[in-house]
Amino acid sequence: SSPFDFDDIANIDSHCVVVGKDRKYGIIDSIGSIAVELLYDTIYYHFENSDISLSELNRCIGIINSRNKVVTDCNYNCEYFTIVGHREPKYEVPRNGHIRLTKFQADAQKPKLYGMVECETGKEVIPFEYDDMGDYSEGLIWVEKDNKCGYVDIQNRVIIQLKYGLAYNFSEGLAAVGERDGYYDAVAGRFLNYKIGFIDKSGNIVIPFKFQPQAPSTIPEFRQGLAPMGVSKTNYWGLNVGYINRKGDFVIKPIYDDAEPFVNGLGKVGRNRKEGFVNSAGEEVVPVKFDYVYFEN
Repeated sequence: SSPFDFDDIANIDSHCVVVGKDRKYGIIDSIGSIAVELLYDTIYYHFENSDISLSELNRCIGIINSRNKVVTDCNYNCEYFTIVGHREPKYEVPRNGHIRLTKFQADAQKPKLYGMVECETGKEVIPFEYDDMGDYSEGLIWVEKDNKCGYVDIQNRVIIQLKYGLAYNFSEGLAAVGERDGYYDAVAGRFLNYKIGFIDKSGNIVIPFKFQPQAPSTIPEFRQGLAPMGVSKTNYWGLNVGYINRKGDFVIKPIYDDAEPFVNGLGKVGRNRKEGFVNSAGEEVVPVKFDYVYFEN
């Protein structure tokens, strides 16, 4: 094929090119042969710097592996963000050669179901039977079914019993989990309350259940020996956020509204809608006074 046969050319690298014609996209290789037929509404080539590409057709997604072989049809749901009056697609990021996806049930009134697919083969290694699911992290995946959370391995064998109210990904050998702790009253009604602690991969409690659930922007995962965690006597959400060590002690005081796991010796923190960075000693090496701060890629 000639480049002049196409309406659009993008994602050029030394091996392949994403091309479009009549609003349908595919992939051609370095000698101009079609590797992926021009059938798709969009192709996200080497999505998020991964080895795989995602295809989109009729607002559903499929997988193209690292050898540009289509390994699944577009059978999986695409999540959407609502941003200033319009919807932007949200795609899962592959982790450890696998990607978490969702499917609708036959009865459209029922919620979607989660499973996990192996990126290179397209094999559904975790069946689509769970109400919610985490990432494949350190050999385990948290799953939720019938309002109970636990952990399975990549063969879908239950490793830690589904008995918790909340669960998070494993990181540095520990995972945050939540136990139900009565109810709390809010303007919108009465909701379940939780206490958060940490378990190891054998299900042993390593850090007692004494913290509050985290606001969505604060992910309680250990990085470089520290994890962001909140505690509050007056709010359901742990809005007083700092960093704990593996003993569960605060080594950076819980004085922030939100915080992110450490990267390259720094933790991103927020307070009063301003952002900055702290080091492992709790020093604000970038003052919390900026509208946005971020790590360079």
